[in-house]
Amino acid sequence: MIKKMIVKVRETPYFKLFNITILLALSFIFAMFQGGFVSWFIFYSFLPIVLYIVLLQLYPLRLIHVKRKISTKLAKAGETLTIELTLKRRWPFPLFLFTIMDAIPSTMIESSQQGKMMVLLWGKRQITLHYVIPQIQRGEHTFEFVTLLIGDPFGFYQKKVRISFRTVVIVYPAIHAIPYPQKDQQGIVPAYYDLEMDLSNLSGTRAYQSGDRLSWLDWKSTARTNQLATKQFDTIKQRHATIVMDLEAHHDDQFERGVSFCASLAQTLLKNGYTLELKQTGSTSSLVPRGSGDYQMSIIYQTLARLSPNDQDNPDGYVYNDRQQGTVYYYVMVHFSEHQFRLLEKAATEAHPIHVFVMMDKEDKMHLDVAGSPFFHLYRIGQSRQVTESHE
Repeated sequence: MIKKMIVKVRETPYFKLFNITILLALSFIFAMFQGGFVSWFIFYSFLPIVLYIVLLQLYPLRLIHVKRKISTKLAKAGETLTIELTLKRRWPFPLFLFTIMDAIPSTMIESSQQGKMMVLLWGKRQITLHYVIPQIQRGEHTFEFVTLLIGDPFGFYQKKVRISFRTVVIVYPAIHAIPYPQKDQQGIVPAYYDLEMDLSNLSGTRAYQSGDRLSWLDWKSTARTNQLATKQFDTIKQRHATIVMDLEAHHDDQFERGVSFCASLAQTLLKNGYTLELKQTGSTSSLVPRGSGDYQMSIIYQTLARLSPNDQDNPDGYVYNDRQQGTVYYYVMVHFSEHQFRLLEKAATEAHPIHVFVMMDKEDKMHLDVAGSPFFHLYRIGQSRQVTESHE
């Protein structure tokens, strides 16, 4: 305990300043007793260094304003991130050794790393620096602080301060182009449409029928024909799909491959006009409620970016009871067993077709008879993310 306290005291700038003051005092005493040109030259040469160190101790590092700017706050896994640091200060005091260390979140890169830069600040009040982080990982990453370090040119003295500056970066899963699954027993995916009224597009009028809404009555046509007439609207065709994730993996790389494929599959389905819902096995509630368009894709991106292996609690539960009519189900799985295969094959019907995508390594084999239900399709996803339909 005492040893730790002594080490902590020695690392403080005040202790180092005290040591420098003692050295200055000893050089002065030596010059007084020894005399001569050499003794006084040593003293006067050492005096400016001590004065500079005293000024460094008085210099308010905390008043330096730090601003962090990131090239994009919505990056994708595997990309290179560029960080820009801008420092502003009020007093242009010359700083010979000025070191900036930006603490990179450990969740962003595999090894612990800091954005460390050394610069010379003479009379500049503002300076902008850049550094890059290669191969960033998926997730929500938070930059917490920036460390500033100053010292004298000879290394006698150092002063350090940590400035809190929080920046959040969301890294989306890597997106890869995958083929759109389009096979059933006839070779074409059935068009599972849900017809809805588009109240913004009026297509015409027709005779009133029992059950029509009174708000849809066309009073002009009713007055002209002396018969009740109701407005007729265009219908919108919608296709529904649900992605169910079972991503309990033995290692992180397998889990990341599954998340990346889910994001790629979601992008493909949304681009093909589907309304999409995201679920996890063992959960009756939706991870992302049903929606469509670019906004739905952004919600899915953010959800998958924050997903962690710890969220996979119950891999043995499957979503059967609340299945919706006319919805195509896509199961993305890391491990696949004979029991799971039989359950899903039995659950696949014309109203609820099922496509299963399994993340597998090259050495893994699937000895399964897939010639069962015509509404069930099994795909193998290799490490190159190539989609191959299994016929084993």
